[in-house]
Amino acid sequence: MWYDQNLEGDFTTIAPHSVFPLIAAATKDGRVELYDDEGNKAEKADIARVPGDVRLRWHWTRKLLAVSWVNGMVAVWCDNEKVLREGNVHQAALSVMEWNPAGNRLVTGDEDGGVVVWKVDHRGRLSVLCQYRLSNRITHCLFRGPDELEIKCGVVAALALELYMAAD
Repeated sequence: MWYDQNLEGDFTTIAPHSVFPLIAAATKDGRVELYDDEGNKAEKADIARVPGDVRLRWHWTRKLLAVSWVNGMVAVWCDNEKVLREGNVHQAALSVMEWNPAGNRLVTGDEDGGVVVWKVDHRGRLSVLCQYRLSNRITHCLFRGPDELEIKCGVVAALALELYMAAD
């Protein structure tokens, strides 16, 4: 998707959606603003928490935006309903935030080594599936999907998606 608009603001993070004409832009004061492909600001998007760094990650195919703030707060903005739904488990800023390939799980990792796997429904509601504590800051998150042989044999539905995490 191509955007040919100037967005006015002092943004620290910008995240375009891969499918829909939407751009999320975060400011130093902890606000997240949404824009369409013509640069028009969405008036009903009320996404703000604490000042500082903000992480943004769009869902692959839905209008769901995962947001995290420097205090570890995790939330999902459901653009269809114009609602922000929060989950609060982390006590430190996130270093990793990734959607799984199916889009029904969100994995978050923080600066203190905390890892949370969230179940996220189509309305952006968060629930914790499991938590882990590693000794160091999480630096990377990678999913392994089914290989070609597994797809041909039809065992894909029975496989659990493998998740790999890297730490300092």
